[in-house]
Amino acid sequence: MDKEKPKSKSKKFISNDLNYDKKRSSSSEKKLSKRQYLGNITAFCNIAIAVGTLILVFYTIKQVNFSILFAEKTIALADSSMKLDHRPWVIFQKIIPDSYNIDSMSEGSVWIDNYGKTPAIDLDLVVGMFYDSVFEITRLPLDGEDNVSFKSKAIIPPSRPSQIVCNDFSFLSPERRKKILQKKGWLFVYGVITYTDVFKGHDTTVFCQVYDVDSRSFVFFKKFNTAK
Repeated sequence: MDKEKPKSKSKKFISNDLNYDKKRSSSSEKKLSKRQYLGNITAFCNIAIAVGTLILVFYTIKQVNFSILFAEKTIALADSSMKLDHRPWVIFQKIIPDSYNIDSMSEGSVWIDNYGKTPAIDLDLVVGMFYDSVFEITRLPLDGEDNVSFKSKAIIPPSRPSQIVCNDFSFLSPERRKKILQKKGWLFVYGVITYTDVFKGHDTTVFCQVYDVDSRSFVFFKKFNTAK
């Protein structure tokens, strides 16, 4: 009988080598895939961090701008309050005629005062008087022929009353004076005061009074009395 030939060991070794190579190749592919996955996650995290940083920088800049704007408004408000508190306030005080009897009244004077804390500079005062048969006047005749203009470059310090003599009341004819007594006509005295303050602001005061027959004095009219 023929003897059975032994199997070739070389084929077995080749087969084992092939299996080992396949396993090694598979393991390498798995490692490479895992590295790619981790790399993608790292890249995504870096992008997310960059975006978050940009958003944080944006909101930080926005907050800084808001803080600067708030500080500027606070400073402006404080400056405005300081100027308002320390500016001059030239206010009309009263009208003093030489006689409170309309029949004998011939002239008068206007008294103004600075109630502020700083001087009023370059005062410009226009005083006017006029007669009207209508009590509900709607405007002041700033260009009227009975106006008296008083201009002064002098400084009016605080708490220093100043007197300005008005024009005479010769425009009041006996007939007009009679109508005033009958409350069919009215005598108005008004003034416009403009001046400059130490902060280089331009301020204006307007006043208007009407002669009251019952009290025989000048009283404030219900309109045209402002200070700003």
